[in-house]
Amino acid sequence: MKFTLSIRIHLGANVLDNGQLELVRKILCVQAPAWTKGLHVYEDRKRYPVDSAIPGALTDEVRRISTECGPLYHYLVERYPGGDHRVTGTAEIRGSDLSFVIYLQHDERLLPLQLSGARIFSNWVTIAVRRVKVEGIPAAQWAYTVFRAFCDKLCVLHGYATMQGEYYKKNMPTGDQELQDVTGDTSRGLCGLYWLNFFGTPYRDFIGKERLLSAPAHRVEEVDEGVLVQLDPNPKAWNTPEYKEKERAVLDHIGPEHFFLKERGYEGTVTPDLVAWLERTGRWQ
Repeated sequence: MKFTLSIRIHLGANVLDNGQLELVRKILCVQAPAWTKGLHVYEDRKRYPVDSAIPGALTDEVRRISTECGPLYHYLVERYPGGDHRVTGTAEIRGSDLSFVIYLQHDERLLPLQLSGARIFSNWVTIAVRRVKVEGIPAAQWAYTVFRAFCDKLCVLHGYATMQGEYYKKNMPTGDQELQDVTGDTSRGLCGLYWLNFFGTPYRDFIGKERLLSAPAHRVEEVDEGVLVQLDPNPKAWNTPEYKEKERAVLDHIGPEHFFLKERGYEGTVTPDLVAWLERTGRWQ
């Protein structure tokens, strides 16, 4: 399996509004200056260059490309008025090399999508790190720095970073099991406990700040208004006995009822009411 270390953050705000994607640009200009010199949006095998030095340029280009609608769409809107014309879309962002690639989904409304009974919040950003070094820095060190900066600066509800192997092992079906990939499904619980984990304000309050801060992990710290929990210094150690022992201790301490676990799925899980939290904090749109 090729090296892939993924960073995933779920936002309590529209990726394209409230300066969220602009903050991503600023963080990457600091943490990946060489990469951002070749910044571009990648769509249908075409490159749309973005000047990384211009504030707002990345947001504007992503908005333009990911929300373009063809003649059929406009015909249907004219013929069948009154539908839900929310501005939503996806984008792929690349740089001067393929050491990492960014994928995102944005939605102007924070109303969760209903998919197969799951309520999925559709504003998220993923960075797929594909090389063992980024900008000459070991991938794990670079990923930790970027992940922490995202959690500190953006409106992150929940986030995690994990090796592809760890994620597949914990979330994908084996044998004759049904498909259980649960990324983004916040209606019944968090999708797992991984190498890096960030519990934003609604999860911090629901689980308990002191419980999170006292977790027996390699590193636990307050970041902005949430708590970051790191299981191990090395993300590639996820399949070792030592890592699994640490993971089990942290899981038992925080409470396994908050997480999807492959052996039992979502049975017995609990989770905060994010819709109510967003309404209460004024972030709802």
